[in-house]
Amino acid sequence: PQTGVPDVDIDGLEALRVQQGKSSIVVAVIDDGVDFSHPDLAGRKWTNPGETPGDGIDNDNNGYIDDINGWDFCHDDNTVHDAGHDGHGTHVAGTIAASLNGTGVVGVAPGVSIMALKFIDDVQSCGDDAMAIDAIDYAANNGADVINASWGGTGENPALDQTIADSELLFIAAAGNSGIDLDAPGADFFPAESPAPNVLTVGAIDQTGQIADFSNFGATRVDLMAPGTNILSTYPAQSGCPSPCYAWSDGTSMSAPHVTGVAALALSKASGPMTAAALRSLVLAAAVPLQAASCFSVTGRLA
Repeated sequence: PQTGVPDVDIDGLEALRVQQGKSSIVVAVIDDGVDFSHPDLAGRKWTNPGETPGDGIDNDNNGYIDDINGWDFCHDDNTVHDAGHDGHGTHVAGTIAASLNGTGVVGVAPGVSIMALKFIDDVQSCGDDAMAIDAIDYAANNGADVINASWGGTGENPALDQTIADSELLFIAAAGNSGIDLDAPGADFFPAESPAPNVLTVGAIDQTGQIADFSNFGATRVDLMAPGTNILSTYPAQSGCPSPCYAWSDGTSMSAPHVTGVAALALSKASGPMTAAALRSLVLAAAVPLQAASCFSVTGRLA
């Protein structure tokens, strides 16, 4: 690092010299959709091996017709991105897996595949727990290896907790952006606080290693911190941002996919399958203690 500049990045360039991620590793992005027309994401889309595109038949008998790259649980169709409706999931997906193609941005694990599971929409009222449960079930039943959940809200739902646990996948959740201590009595943000043992909750730090002022925290409820301010990633093309579009964003929503990318790299490098518990322990064991965040998370910051 430069003199006087703290070394708090995640050593992404160094990691890419060792492993860029295998396309066989599938990350389910449960969010508001992913725009696979973006050139940095076109090559990263998961393709359902049991489905024949466009034939109108549920070839793999999983209950979803032509679910080629995932499913939209908001509109109950196979269109995993609705132009003009969303962009959050596209930004998240880019941080995880934007291709290493010499242009734009690069994800933490640019070789892995993204399964797009939409259940949120900023135009239509969606995003309820029942849709989230269906999306998690889909991920677990259709070959996902890791789930990224950059969303949440107040009110615990035992059915959602149970579905997360039953998925047996590492479920990486954003800690939330209310600046509150999740260890405090009455603190309420789920699924970040879910008791499911396969949940890994992520808060946000800035470029100096300080906790971001918006980030929720918790010495026992937030597992680690990761970069979450001034994050540049892929975004759907729109007025004022022609294709290929990139956008800056802040939030624990941006921190979680950094951790998801690292988990995907670890799975790619592993010699065989890993349980969610083993993968969770591996990611947390590699965290670096950070004095600035020592009171705010279980381990420190993402290495």
